Amino acid sequence: MNIREIYLDLDDVLCAFSPFVFNELVGTDNEISYDWWQPRWGFQIEAAVADTRRLLGKGQLPGDFWLNVTRDIWANVPKTPFCDWLIDAARRAVGFERVFILTRPTRHGDCYGGKADWVISQLGELWVEQLVLTKHKHKLASADRLLIDDSAENIDAFLAAGGNTIMVARPWNPLSREPCPVEYIRHKWTHYFADPMPAFTIPEIETTDGQQGMEEAR
Repeated sequence: MNIREIYLDLDDVLCAFSPFVFNELVGTDNEISYDWWQPRWGFQIEAAVADTRRLLGKGQLPGDFWLNVTRDIWANVPKTPFCDWLIDAARRAVGFERVFILTRPTRHGDCYGGKADWVISQLGELWVEQLVLTKHKHKLASADRLLIDDSAENIDAFLAAGGNTIMVARPWNPLSREPCPVEYIRHKWTHYFADPMPAFTIPEIETTDGQQGMEEAR
């Protein structure tokens, strides 16, 4: 299969958005991992924050939930352990100019600015020109394009529109029982590319059950 462009989701793929924002808005200091994410929250960070603040006896956040996610919060979400590895693999496979970062924005300017700030600080200034903000990721689908995303809805829509996909295991999607997101990505990668993913050691690869360890990407 000839994949010519790769689209990488930002939140909860390149950066650990949900656990970090949860901590910021609830005032907790949980480990930045996904092992403690409750199934009842699904893919709703709003529900997770509201539920936990209620259980802790804290007041609910005022107004529009997303107004509480400031530009500074957006800009300072930590990378996922496999962020650099995944970007490097994509760049090697199709070239820098054909790798794009896709992410759905909120309706507030802090989100737009904060996401751009994150890309510049974490990946470098050149990458901000590869940033695409849209909720309609499936509009970019075609037979030579690959989307790597954690949202089952985005994956299904991209496939239905004729694109190719790799799902990243998270507690809210059908791969919630996958022990390691990296292993699944590596497995699916072979469906699209003859060359294996780059061989280098990634420290502290996260797993969906919160365990960490050393992993070599071959």
